[in-house]
This record gives sequence, structure tokens and C-alpha cells, in this order.
Amino acid sequence: MKYSLVSLLLLLHVFLNSQVIEYPISASDAEAGDKFGKSSDISGIYAVVGAYEDDNGTGSAYIFKWSGQNWMEECKLVASDGSPDDMFGTAVAIDGNYIIVGAPGESNSTGAAYFFEREGTNWIELYKVAPTDGNYECSFGTSVSISGSNAIAGAPGLINTNNNNGSVYTYTLDESVWVEDDKLVAFDGAVDDQFGYSVCIDGDNNQFYAIVGACCDDDNGWNSGSAYFFKKDGDQWFEQNKVTSSVTGDYFGLSVSIDKMVDETFAIVGTSYNNAQMRSVYIFNRDDDFWNQHYVIQDVGGDHFFGRSVAIQGDYAIIGSPRSNVIFGSGGSAYVYRRYDSYWTYQIEVSPASGDTGDNFGSSLSIDSTNVIIAAFLDDNVAINAGSASIYDMSAIIELTDATYYTINSNPISTIAFPNPFNPTTTISFSLQNNSNVELSIYNIKGQKVKQLVSDIRQLPEGQHSVVWDGTDENNQPVSSGIYFYKLKAGEKEIIRKMLLLK
Repeated sequence: MKYSLVSLLLLLHVFLNSQVIEYPISASDAEAGDKFGKSSDISGIYAVVGAYEDDNGTGSAYIFKWSGQNWMEECKLVASDGSPDDMFGTAVAIDGNYIIVGAPGESNSTGAAYFFEREGTNWIELYKVAPTDGNYECSFGTSVSISGSNAIAGAPGLINTNNNNGSVYTYTLDESVWVEDDKLVAFDGAVDDQFGYSVCIDGDNNQFYAIVGACCDDDNGWNSGSAYFFKKDGDQWFEQNKVTSSVTGDYFGLSVSIDKMVDETFAIVGTSYNNAQMRSVYIFNRDDDFWNQHYVIQDVGGDHFFGRSVAIQGDYAIIGSPRSNVIFGSGGSAYVYRRYDSYWTYQIEVSPASGDTGDNFGSSLSIDSTNVIIAAFLDDNVAINAGSASIYDMSAIIELTDATYYTINSNPISTIAFPNPFNPTTTISFSLQNNSNVELSIYNIKGQKVKQLVSDIRQLPEGQHSVVWDGTDENNQPVSSGIYFYKLKAGEKEIIRKMLLLK
């Protein structure tokens, strides 16, 4: 039986998602307009999801716990002094037994953040914090992050030296008390930079790193954006360096994530609104006390919001694209990338089983060593814009994407295209365990064959092989920028992979 490429892509997509078990979650008391999933985070067997429009904008957050068989709602968090338009749940973060929830609308948008601690099956509100020098509409709590005994919260509207350029406040856990210990500002802050719109912190053993997004920085054009790196040694925070986008309207720094490993530290910065319709995500790595651009991942065209949310953990990065989904429409999806040496390569696209246009799946997401949570805050399954989220087992994703390696009928093939994205050429490398008749062809997004690189009448020996595609069709004419797929067939085994040609 013969299948079109689109049919094969659909089957592959269903196969991949069926191998990575999805655990859908939603609020037990969901109502229209709650926007459950505006924010989300996960740590071990606990996940927290914000619903900032719940109860007329008072807001709430929900805790879910892994029971051993499923993710179950454990409790609902609300601010002890909550009122309409506080937007409690705009930002959430969890690490171990502590949660921090941002409420940037509190007190006429001065904002606040709330710390919670787990006691058995209950999560107890410990403290409410607010900037000691806060002002009207400073929106403290727009972003929050927590790692071990350190937490940070952004106030992107805070006025500093008469400029509305934003600040970030840091907190340290001191004998069960969260104490404000520093205020971070941009050394070159300017009006409306929105420094603190996004934040992330990670570290251990009294050495922590933080990244702060300033998505409206105008250094390289209107709202080109920037991000700042900070390091904490002992009790002191120091700014390391600033990174920027060179593209006007990029909103670089709209989303950020950082991961400190034993030997290396990586960070990822999203953009999402690039005026050129080419969304990019940037990965940086640390060299002593300086951060260098390590890799650029690009989406191709369309209003996908690729990079609206980002997360990084170890060798894996996940990028939210709330308006894209190659197979099922524009309900949103998330893309998994894996690091191979100095390169980050696309692995799979993750989307919910019940996704629909406008859900915004991928609007927020988080990853830890065991699980991934991806939210769709405009999902209508329960009620209009009530929202939802899905949790996936990270070990299943790792197993599925491990070196893009699959085994069928005891005839394994491993394959990778590098570079990807590419311009103008990419090398498709593959390894055969047995002598096999090999066919390698390129297809466009419509399922039309663009070029055949290797004919199936040709038998190749076991071992490593590589074929270069120069971005041309059967008539050796250059093809346009866009999404392409290569289909590799070896014996009875077929693998289809996505590539991005950028010009």
C-alpha cells in the first residue's frame, strides 16, 4: 500500500505523540475566561499552573501531584488578601517545597509576589513581598523564578532615576524566611526597556546565575530587545554581560531560561514578534564570567509566535510556538531540540491530542529532568478560554529522540541533517547496521517530491554514509525558503525528518 508524504507525516506525528504519553490537566472548578495556563512550572512530582483571570482577575494557581499513575489536582492557591484585577498567577515558579506566585496587578499594579511552602498535602502562604521602592504600575511579579534558596521577581515598569526601565528583586531563604537581599538594574537602562519582563535563575552551592529579559530595549532599533546575565557569588550579585538582537521589533528577551550544569551553563532567549516574520531563538553558553552566543534556532515565516516560551534543561531545549502546528492547524505546538556537541538539532514536535485552532498551546512551558509541562491558556475544551495544560514524561521524550535512533525489525538506522536550519546546503548523515537498498528523497510541505538524492536500486554497505543537498530541485534550480522533509528508506525502514531552509 502506498501513502502520500502528508499521510506519512500524519502517521509519524501520531506515532511520536502516542509514544510520549500525554497527561492533560485542567482546573477542577474551571470557568470561561480563567486562562488557566498563562504560566506554568514543574519540579519533580509537583506542577503549578497559574489562572490569572480567575474570579474577575483576582487570579489563582493550581497544584498538581503525580500519583504514580496520573497527575491529580492537589489544591488551589489564592492570595490571602486577593482582590479583582490583582492577576495572581500571571507568573508561577516551583522548586522543591517552595512556590512563588506573581500578582502584578495588586495595589494599582504596583504588584506583589507570594511565597508558599508545602506542609504535607497542604501549601501554606508564607509571605507576601513587594518592592521596597515600588511605584504605581511597576508591575512587580510579572515574572518570577526560584532555585533552591534563591528567588527573583521582575518589576518591568519600575521607575529608576526617572526612567521607566524596570528592576528585578532577589530573595534568599534564611531559616524559613524569604528576605529581599538585592535589587538588580540594567547598567544602561532606558525608558520603557521593560527590564524584568522575563527572568530565570538556576544554581547550587552558593553559586547562582540569573538571566533577565528587557524585551523593549531599543539598542538596535525599536523594541529589538536585550537580556542581561548576573552571577551570585556568596551573598553578592554581579552583572556579567548584556546580549542583544540586531533586528528591529524582535522583542528579544520576551522569554528566557537558564540551566546550570556541573561543567557547563546554558541559557536560551526567545523573541516571537520579529517584524521580518522570521522568529529566532538564541542559545548562549557561559565561558567563565562571559556569555557567548552558542547557536541560533529559526522558525520559517508565518505568524507562529515561535519562541513565545522557552525552556532549557541539560542537552534539551523546548520552544513554544502557540500559533503553529504543521499537521493539525494553528492551535499551537512545542518543538524539542537536542544538543549534539556544538549544535542544537530539531527532534520532534509535541502537540495535544485534543488541540484546536486558537488554543495557544505552547504559550507557557517548563522542563525539569523528569517531566515537561506545556500549557494552552486559551483552550476551550471545558469552557471558552478556560485553558488547559499537558504534562509529558521527559524520559519518554529522551528515549524517543535519543540520537534520533529507532529500531524496526531489528534493522536500526540513525540519521541527522546538519546544519539544520541551513543555507544553502545541508549534509544528511545516516548509519546502517546492515547492507541495505537505500532511497533518500526531499519533499516540500505540500508532499511533492522535490529531489531524489539516492535511488532505491542502489545498495549501500553497513556503516556511516552522508549525502549533501544543495537546496535545488530535480532541474538543479534553487528552491525557496521554507519547511522541507527528507525521507530515508533503508530496506523496510523509513524515517522522515523536518528541515528548515533559510535564505
